[in-house]
Amino acid sequence: MKKDCYFKIVAGILPIVLILLLEGGLRLVGFGNNLSLFVQDGKQDYLLHLNNKVSLRYFLKEKNATTGNTERFLKQKPANLIRVFVQGESTAVGFPYFHNGAFPRMLDYRIHQDLPEINLEVINLSMTALNSYALYDFVDEVIAQHPDAVIINAGHNEYYGALGVGSTGTFGSNVAVARLGIALRKTKVGQLLSKAIAVFSPETDKTCYDHTLMERMVKRQEILLGSDLYKAGIKQYEKNLDETLAKYEKAGIRVFLCNTVCNLKDQKPFISVEGPDSLRASFFFEQANLAYKNGDKVEAWEAYVQAKDLDALRFRAPEEINRVTERLAHKYKNVVFVDVKKKLEEYAPDSIIGDELMLEHLHPNLKGHFLISEALVESFKHSSFLYTNNDKPTAVDTAFKELPLTLVDSLCGAYATMLLKEGWPFNEPMALFEKKEKTLEEAIAGGLAVNTVKWEAAMYRLLKEYTENGDLGKAIKIGEAFILEYPYEYITYEQTVNLCIDAKEYDKGIRYATRAFRLKQAPAMARQLAILYMKTDRPEEALPYLDKLIMAGGKVDFRPMRDIAREIIVYKEKLVREPENLELKQNIYSLYLKIGNREAAAKYGKI
Repeated sequence: MKKDCYFKIVAGILPIVLILLLEGGLRLVGFGNNLSLFVQDGKQDYLLHLNNKVSLRYFLKEKNATTGNTERFLKQKPANLIRVFVQGESTAVGFPYFHNGAFPRMLDYRIHQDLPEINLEVINLSMTALNSYALYDFVDEVIAQHPDAVIINAGHNEYYGALGVGSTGTFGSNVAVARLGIALRKTKVGQLLSKAIAVFSPETDKTCYDHTLMERMVKRQEILLGSDLYKAGIKQYEKNLDETLAKYEKAGIRVFLCNTVCNLKDQKPFISVEGPDSLRASFFFEQANLAYKNGDKVEAWEAYVQAKDLDALRFRAPEEINRVTERLAHKYKNVVFVDVKKKLEEYAPDSIIGDELMLEHLHPNLKGHFLISEALVESFKHSSFLYTNNDKPTAVDTAFKELPLTLVDSLCGAYATMLLKEGWPFNEPMALFEKKEKTLEEAIAGGLAVNTVKWEAAMYRLLKEYTENGDLGKAIKIGEAFILEYPYEYITYEQTVNLCIDAKEYDKGIRYATRAFRLKQAPAMARQLAILYMKTDRPEEALPYLDKLIMAGGKVDFRPMRDIAREIIVYKEKLVREPENLELKQNIYSLYLKIGNREAAAKYGKI
């Protein structure tokens, strides 16, 4: 009996030992991929960034796996740093603009404008075709990086995203089974098993890589409203999101939870199913168009929503997803509900979202992305996150124009959308273009849209063109775009500050020079800050940098400038008490001219 017992114990343990040995052997020979959420930066070892292999946790077909932005952040978080992570899908990653066309980058830019002294990181972890499984799966690794807040923008991919209930790469509708599959794929044994399955599984037209990712991911084209598969998608989203929020609540991390938006007015249903047990999506879309034409906007909106929800091809999230999102947001005290849909409706004609803010069925255009960032800023203000006593409304059009975006960003999005719509399920023939010589912006945007030009190369080409033509305003926008892309690269700030000085954009130059000096306390940047503060008639703020320059030594003696700055400060203090004293103004005027500072001198007399 003892031998029998020992045999059973050994028989039970042996497979586990063999699996562990296999796992160790595979690690030893370097098989498979590191699927950690974050990896160390190859050039700057004090930085981390999103692992471009991490989505292999969720895609059964490796060639379908998507990547996100490589946004670097500090491995060791200092006490004065505010860190915000963004989790989401293709909208949050900025498809088809990517880079600075995504709302997280616009949010980053906006906050740094509003709060120039802030030390802030906004790190986007979003990827195309991911869904709530990734939200839940990332949580522990995100918490380990000590975020001050997390933004979640998801909901469209529960049916056709990776592990979606209607996708080619699904484990079925059982959430526990899907999570187990994800856990296994993080191991080397799991990756070996996945490769074996991929080798022996029959290749179908769903894995034809001439087709778009949208087409390759869809297994079930018809998922009727209220069907078992429809309910499974809702249940999957609710369970994953609920448990994600619970983990963030336990860790004491604030979450800003967004609802979804899509094109209602100008996107007809992809598949309208007819039958005794189903309503027809196309019928409601036609009724919506008729009501809209007749001026009944409320009836039109309701019919457009019904048409979208009845669309059997579930690329657009049903309204139930938004109801789940809002309900869960109110369930947790650490969660702030961000009504993105309401914000876009405020700016949509007749409050019905259409082509004015959307590129196709669900991806916002640049203005749409800006409005999402604005909805987040408003939520930050209302919940006293970062902002205090700041109820000043935003001049939306003015703020949008200030973004570091170029014509190339806009054209690239338009071209990429045309390419997308040429394929399934849109099947819209591409418009014929006149045969004429392309502008530089058109040529670069076309290359970006078809991935024959790298973003960095495109931006450097534009920067060279704008600088040579003396278009310093556009050149500065390129510099700002590089700063958003590489916030820990000192040289990007250096170039941008020089452009700001040349363009007499002194306040903007101070903002970027201050951030550069925080990165690297170089005498050259201290000199720029001293000059910029003197140019803007702020000698009291120039003094600390003049002191640093004097202590650093060097070929230039900055003591005379420091003495002049001190004199100006004394005269300005007197001028506050005697605002009509012309002699004081003349003294300040003369001192500024003595150091060649005509801009500041002009405030106190005629040049």
